[in-house]
Formats: sequence, C-alpha cells, structure tokens
Amino acid sequence: MKKQKEGPGAGFALALFALLLGCILALVVLGGGLYERLARSQQENGAARTAAGYLTTRVRAADREGAVRLEEGPQGPVLVLAEAPEEGGYELRIYLYEGWLVEDYAPAGSAFAPEQAQLVAQSSRFEPEFAAPGLLRIETGQGDALIALRSGEGRRAA
Repeated sequence: MKKQKEGPGAGFALALFALLLGCILALVVLGGGLYERLARSQQENGAARTAAGYLTTRVRAADREGAVRLEEGPQGPVLVLAEAPEEGGYELRIYLYEGWLVEDYAPAGSAFAPEQAQLVAQSSRFEPEFAAPGLLRIETGQGDALIALRSGEGRRAA
C-alpha cells in the first residue's frame, strides 16, 4: 500500500481561519468608524441647511415693500419682518440670544422678550446685512444665506 502525502495539516487551516476572522473584524471596526464620521458630517450639513433654509423661507414669505429691515436688539443685530408695515401690526424679529437663533413674534414697536422667544437653531453668530440694494446676506455659525429680495428693497432702521 502506498503512503499518501500529508497536506498542510490542521494547524495551517486554523491559522488561515484566524487570519480571515481578523480581517473581517478589522473591516467591521473600520466601517463603524467611517459610518460615524459620515453620520456626523450629515448632521452638521443638515443643521447648516436647516438654518439657512429657515431664514430664506421667512424672508421670502415677508418680502414686500417696507417689510424687511434690520435693527439693533438685546445682543446684536435683529432681522425684522413686518406683517403689515404700513399699519403697524405685528412683526417677526429674528436675532441671536445666548447662543441660540430665536424668533420673537410681537406687536410692532414692543419691547424684546427673548426669554419668551422660540428657539430656532444653535448658532455662534448672526450677522444680517444688506450687501447691495435688494440683496440680504445673513451669516450664521452654520453657514451663510444670500437672499435677493423680490420687493427690491430692504433697509436698516435708523
């Protein structure tokens, strides 16, 4: 009877199995880290789009003659969007207060009540300005918004 050649043996198979298991484990850990970075980036981008989209939508909704203006408020500049500027009426005031972008809906000319204002988004800064006639630029901690006013105007309150 002929003697058959022996193969690599059980040790080699076990080593190969351990190597494959190690590679799979490394790929899972690497994939988890990658997923975490992508999710964080997506959240940051979402926050930036949310704040810019909110501001753009609010300005567009109020955009009519004399309705968009800038004032000074409790902690810096305030974007004022008046409902009926010729009649007094109500106005929506958007400004930065204690690290939050807030909106305050109140009768025109009334005192600011930031503790009663609605929180919009966390932000480290809020800097609205008229970059040109009819062009409003709003810089926030999450990003910038550039809005062309259809009414073609906007003013800084005296």
